Amino acid sequence: MRIFYFDAHIGTHQELMYVFRKIYGDSAEIEGWLISGHSHLLGRRPDEPEVINAKTWSRIDERMIDSFWEKYKGYLSTFDLFVVAYPAVFSVLYQKTDKPILIYNCVRYDIPFCWSKDIHSLNYFNNCLSSLYEAKRVVVISNNLADHDYFQAGPHGVPSVLIPTIGAYANLRWRPMTENGLIYSGEDNLLVSSPRLVSRKALNSYTNEALCSFGYVVHMPYEVSTMSIFEQYAGGIPLYFPSIDYLLSEFDKNPRLLQSKYWLHNDSNSYATYLKNQHGDDSNFWWLSRADFYNHLNKINYFNSKDDLIDKANRSGLLGHVSPTAGDLFQREKNLLSLWKACLAKLVR
Repeated sequence: MRIFYFDAHIGTHQELMYVFRKIYGDSAEIEGWLISGHSHLLGRRPDEPEVINAKTWSRIDERMIDSFWEKYKGYLSTFDLFVVAYPAVFSVLYQKTDKPILIYNCVRYDIPFCWSKDIHSLNYFNNCLSSLYEAKRVVVISNNLADHDYFQAGPHGVPSVLIPTIGAYANLRWRPMTENGLIYSGEDNLLVSSPRLVSRKALNSYTNEALCSFGYVVHMPYEVSTMSIFEQYAGGIPLYFPSIDYLLSEFDKNPRLLQSKYWLHNDSNSYATYLKNQHGDDSNFWWLSRADFYNHLNKINYFNSKDDLIDKANRSGLLGHVSPTAGDLFQREKNLLSLWKACLAKLVR
């Protein structure tokens, strides 16, 4: 079996490669293009296919899709399965084949049209999704509840299967060398003064070993789902997040802190009409109630205010945190891989 990928995000790419290795071993040939600007972190240069690449993909439209197909149809026709992650719209590049397509839905599926407000191209994409589903050629797996529900709100009629990210591809291993905590995300908004809490910015550059050497990691999330959260959880690192009430209060005071609502970027109040729940007056709760850190990760810690976080930092030693055990992580991965196998069985026979 030959599998082709085309991805603009190294995290989603690594998760997919990890899953395929676990399920198929060496029985699958996997190749493709990774156009992420962070490709160097994997020891490779970004690929530069013609027509659609890192410089052009955010302007994708029907003309570019047709040109891409004409350029690469001979090469693409040699594959048995196409894998799409970031962005999901790359799935339309393979509509003229008769091969199955897996969409790994890990961010707003309507990127880049939620940025450009290109409703014509969005309608074209939704229609393509409907046609692919009617032909039984597409399976959609969402790695978080928010994007799972967001995708299913679209007018395409395609269902989504929820399979949270495993995150073990990062190969993190918690080996604490200090009881101090690291504020990993939201440092500019979570301004605390405590010798027991270190801001990631204060480290300048850092390694995974340095990350894993802290007693715990604190997040003030800007998004409802990020790959780094899954990576750290899979590494057994104790994680701290604001309670949903506390985070809601922070987002109510400063709506720009929640970056999940991509249609509202660029100071525009326009959005696709079928997404009223995701952008109405109470939409912050819609998003946060579906966030990874309130749903998919069971053994994590919460704080109710900055003072509460400082108090916990002053009182907790290495044994005072909740974190997953090796057994928890083994069983979690086993369960998630079984879901993957069931979904892939629908595409690969």
